[in-house]
Amino acid sequence: MKNYTPVYVYPLTEDDGWKSLTGELRVKMTNDYLFRALLQSDNDTLKALLASLLRIDVSDIRSAEVTNPLLLGESIEDKTFIMDVNVELNNDTLIDLEMQVIRESGWTERSLSYICREFDQLNSGMAYIEAKPVRQIAFCDFTLFKDAPEFYATYKLINERNKKKVYSEKL
Repeated sequence: MKNYTPVYVYPLTEDDGWKSLTGELRVKMTNDYLFRALLQSDNDTLKALLASLLRIDVSDIRSAEVTNPLLLGESIEDKTFIMDVNVELNNDTLIDLEMQVIRESGWTERSLSYICREFDQLNSGMAYIEAKPVRQIAFCDFTLFKDAPEFYATYKLINERNKKKVYSEKL
């Protein structure tokens, strides 16, 4: 294992000279550690990303909190977490952000497992209606369905027969 200097992520401004930076990136944004570190360290970036992907105005986001932060300064090569970034959005929606760069044979089942774990959030005595909606956003570096390639796709549980009736908007 290579030894790396800890990476510290902070918001850059034009005054920092970032527009003139050149050179090879030693670590790509597809690295789980860097992906998580950036989103937990820069709430404006997290909100902007969520707004863009959920197709809402950033002003509609009252709060976005990473609920599974990592300890910054740990090894950038380690992969010791299950879900990449869990976010509670506006105190009423849970979001699982996943970075998946390697096509693995069980990706759809794995992603379903992650989102169902997030949906299983109720404690004893709580009504099922109290379950918060859960959204999963996966950044995949592969085509999920080769016969129907898409850059951005949205999936829901729907009625197979008429394809119109959504089973639930919460998952």
